[in-house]
Amino acid sequence: MITYYCIHCWAEVTAEQTHCPVCGAALEDVEYDLVLRYCAALRHPEPTRACLACEMLAELGDHRAVPPLLDLLARRPRAYEVLCAAAESLGALGDPAAIPALLALLQDREAAIPARLAALRALARSDRFGTAACTTALTWAAASDRPSLREEAARLMPTCTQRA
Repeated sequence: MITYYCIHCWAEVTAEQTHCPVCGAALEDVEYDLVLRYCAALRHPEPTRACLACEMLAELGDHRAVPPLLDLLARRPRAYEVLCAAAESLGALGDPAAIPALLALLQDREAAIPARLAALRALARSDRFGTAACTTALTWAAASDRPSLREEAARLMPTCTQRA
């Protein structure tokens, strides 16, 4: 059985409904901007849908996606895959406004290691973030108590030094 969701609030709806019973929005809103649709999908209750939205926003390259992606990181969803996808998307978009949020995720001891690694990679690989962000992230990770962060920092260090 297929599960349908409102494109505005992500409440479950039936295939027959024309308006969301929760928020009242029209379910067939063809005027709804694609970037806004994917930004709304970041709140989807199914993690795979939120991850797909992150990937599509990175692919579209529209910087209107940065604030919703930053909000997603700030919410710290329980599904670490969503945090990974958001960090990767922010790295792909390369907006300097993402640097503090990515550093915070990297340094968050409560966040899953894959998400922290994704934040480190995003900071190290995005040419638009600059050498200072890359150096800060790699220096912090190299001194981390987590072996996986130290190893990844060592592996990514040449990426950062090539920019200098």
